[in-house]
Amino acid sequence: MKFENISQYETKFVVALLLAGVLGFLLGVIKSIDFIVANGYLGQGMYYLAVYWFTSIINKYLFIALVVGLFVLVVLVVVQGFLNFSGIGRKHSNLIIDGIIPALLLFIVAGYWINKQYLPGFYELKSIVGNALWLLTSMFVGWLILKISRTKFSTYLKIENLKILVVIFCLVIGLNLGRYLYFQSLDRDRPSVILISIDTLRADHLSCYGYSRNTSPNIDRFAQDGVLFTNTIAQSSWTLPSHMSMLTGLYPSGHGVLSTDNKLSEGQSTLGELLQNVGYETAAITDGGNVNHRFGYQGFDFFDDKPVQTWGSIEVTYTKAVNWSRKNNSKPFFLFLHTYQVHAPYSPSPQYDVYSDKNYRGMLEETEKKVATDYHSIKDKMKQEDYVYLIDKYDGDIYYTDHFLGKLFQELRDLGLYDSSIIILTSDHGENFLDHKAYKIGHLELYDEVIKVPLIIKAPAFPQNRIVEAQVESIDIMPTVLELLGLPVPAGIDGDSLVEVAKKGSYDSAFAFSEKDYEYKMIRSKDWKLLHRSRSHLELYDLISDPSEQFNLFDEKPEIGKSLFVELQAWMDAQAEKSKVISADKIKIDDELTEQLKALGYVN
Repeated sequence: MKFENISQYETKFVVALLLAGVLGFLLGVIKSIDFIVANGYLGQGMYYLAVYWFTSIINKYLFIALVVGLFVLVVLVVVQGFLNFSGIGRKHSNLIIDGIIPALLLFIVAGYWINKQYLPGFYELKSIVGNALWLLTSMFVGWLILKISRTKFSTYLKIENLKILVVIFCLVIGLNLGRYLYFQSLDRDRPSVILISIDTLRADHLSCYGYSRNTSPNIDRFAQDGVLFTNTIAQSSWTLPSHMSMLTGLYPSGHGVLSTDNKLSEGQSTLGELLQNVGYETAAITDGGNVNHRFGYQGFDFFDDKPVQTWGSIEVTYTKAVNWSRKNNSKPFFLFLHTYQVHAPYSPSPQYDVYSDKNYRGMLEETEKKVATDYHSIKDKMKQEDYVYLIDKYDGDIYYTDHFLGKLFQELRDLGLYDSSIIILTSDHGENFLDHKAYKIGHLELYDEVIKVPLIIKAPAFPQNRIVEAQVESIDIMPTVLELLGLPVPAGIDGDSLVEVAKKGSYDSAFAFSEKDYEYKMIRSKDWKLLHRSRSHLELYDLISDPSEQFNLFDEKPEIGKSLFVELQAWMDAQAEKSKVISADKIKIDDELTEQLKALGYVN
């Protein structure tokens, strides 16, 4: 390669830096504004998040643009050297360097991103047409670059013109400095928040909720330090919509995530985002599956959703939580913990498998430690002794989980966080074990064994060793945390703060609602419960005389049934209007996530 014309490479270097810097900055500004508007941060007064994402997205796009720009420059220089070495004429050399190569790079690099984001089906008509249009666009851009290179435009691109890039860098540095100063001005004395969700944990299988077995000695002691709610209703019978309701304060119909085809819209606010906005460090440690970040669990600086085994491990969750807490306790944090340890398939560690019959030789032996769908495939053949064995294993998993929760609570004491933090323990749903024999095992129903979950809250402002029997809901968790922290509760959420009920011990709540899908709904008062499977299939239960919900009284008590139906219909209409404002986004799950959901019994 000849280096006599060093100014030629100098010009290319200046062009690459200028174009990459300006384009990266402009793309970052456009993308950040779009993201901030879509999430409604300014309208909700979430100024720190607006500043945070504005600078973060600009930083990201500027860095990517500069790296890509320098990569393109290196490619062009290498190709130019090869062409000079091979003796190809100047005319053809300019055509290749200034036209064909830029068009080809644009088509490949940007085309890869376009296909990944918008055209996943490569052989579909949409993808073929889209790629053909992008090829024509790339060819046009290549031609445009070639035309510009033949003008005197390049004579204006000298080293001194890098001052434009210097201005951009100074602006970005100023934005980052402003973000840092704003962050330092936030209140740093608020308590940390730890939300623990034990997937599939029935309230009535905990000792502190009256269970005959001593499955939860550490949870029992934790309950004595806070407030135990005996009638907490989850907003769905399965993991994804229930957790979304827990973290948004919205019913499933409101946030729209009622199937694995949906993810939470960026326009919805989560508890994590609201705490990020006031300077909290936020982290989620989950067992993946329906609590995978791809479903839109927004507002977490750190998200670990990689389980060591498909159905989770409380021991691994505990270790990750401890390691993270030790490194991040110098400022207020929000830690969301989730485990599938109590979820099917039930497999407690041998030393905690203290309830099951060691002489059992039934059909469940072969399905142990495989996948949850194994239970569903044989449930019609299972006998009473098989269900007893299954419950024993389930209780062993609770006992196993309780042990590591005790270790976690002790670790928080050692770190000086236990007494000063807001700690919440709950579940997303329970499990049916022949409670309703027609439905065997699972959590596809809206009976109380599925939707009645534990809720224990320990907070510096809360009384200790108090039991609240009033009916509350999982959507009440978010506004409760916000009020305890002295933060405003966003308008439009469905939940209510439990601060007053925790102090008074009573609560005037008329109804609770739960949903399995777009049609199967439930309304529950303290005395009565109506299941709406469809308009022609309604079930009414007297919770006072029939707490196990065995006798459908809809035909016998039509007045009560109809009055509850009117309330339910009004609620459904209100939720339908709310869903028109911000609807859920679509998602296509990959093979890895599909396998996780299969193992947990959510995908056939």
